[in-house]
Amino acid sequence: MNKYRSAKLVSDELVVTEAENNQTSVDKIPAFAEGIVKLKALNTQTRAAMTLQQQSIEGVTTEKGNAHEHLVEYTIDIAGGLHAYAESKNDNVLKAKVTFSNTEIEHQIGTKLINTATNILSYTKSIAADDLAHNGITAEELTAFENALKLFSTLKSSPKEAKIEHSGYTDTIEKLQSESQQILNILDKLATQFKRKAPAYYDIYIASRKNGGASPHQKKDTNTDTTPTK
Repeated sequence: MNKYRSAKLVSDELVVTEAENNQTSVDKIPAFAEGIVKLKALNTQTRAAMTLQQQSIEGVTTEKGNAHEHLVEYTIDIAGGLHAYAESKNDNVLKAKVTFSNTEIEHQIGTKLINTATNILSYTKSIAADDLAHNGITAEELTAFENALKLFSTLKSSPKEAKIEHSGYTDTIEKLQSESQQILNILDKLATQFKRKAPAYYDIYIASRKNGGASPHQKKDTNTDTTPTK
């Protein structure tokens, strides 16, 4: 998430919060009050877009991590079964091809893991089902292994897709905040009237516009004094 966009949203939300905390003063200028309502709606949409943007990236990362772990487990197990089969048949060629340490496979990522799993799966094709089952490799496990390989291969391209989705959310957020800024420009022009109509709220408004996150911590304005500031 863009830090500037996030900080701007916090600031815009603070403007709305302080306005709602000083509704009596805000209502002195109906157009200003209407602007606050519009700004709040845009803030809500922006916050939702930012949340979805973050979830889209986290979701892909989590799913891919689970798929990697699943494929690694099957690759280790199937390779181990093939190694035992090759040992029993004195097939040194096959044994050399499927000799991996668990750590070696665990550390493989992306295309390298896909290639290793693909090769191991291909070695099972020339071995009788009974011989595979005798070494713990059942038909069901081969199907599960193949499905795990397909899933991981699919998710390998997901980061690119996620970036496209992320870009879409970014465009939405920028558009919403551009609209918010247009409203704030109007509010800034109207707010100068509060110097006379509600001086205490004027100070709060200015503070909320300058503050990037924390509230000014000023008390709610119940002052209806319309005396201009000196």
